[in-house]
Amino acid sequence: MKKQIIGYSAIALAVIFLDRVSKVWLISTAYNADITSFLSISPFYNKGISWGLGNGIFSSFFLIINGIGILSVLAFYTYHSYRAGKSVIGEVLILSGALSNIIDRVLWGAVFDFILVHYGNWHFPVFNLADVAITCGAGWMIWHYIHEQ
Repeated sequence: MKKQIIGYSAIALAVIFLDRVSKVWLISTAYNADITSFLSISPFYNKGISWGLGNGIFSSFFLIINGIGILSVLAFYTYHSYRAGKSVIGEVLILSGALSNIIDRVLWGAVFDFILVHYGNWHFPVFNLADVAITCGAGWMIWHYIHEQ
């Protein structure tokens, strides 16, 4: 059981560390470049919620409090799932990604996004490594739920 906690903690710390380091480096260097014909580094401060929805409508304080509330509910769920012997890798990915994005809001008043996927004139909303962890975590939870039935 302690090995699982160490493993989950390592996953969470890795997600937060990689996300924080990538953001701080990109902000400090003002790096902006095309990586491939469909992938670019394009820094953007997202003051809205997912994919920039409501950009500028909500205050940073509201979004921080809202994020903490959601994190609290997910942490409670994660704890009880873990105590029931279930895998909580998906939950840990979501928690760590969400926490890193909340840190952005506290430090900068917005979430720093920088990964842009595009094709021609089509652009997917800009995202970051924390968002990747959140999406992978949600996918992991869905996959686990389907295969536990």
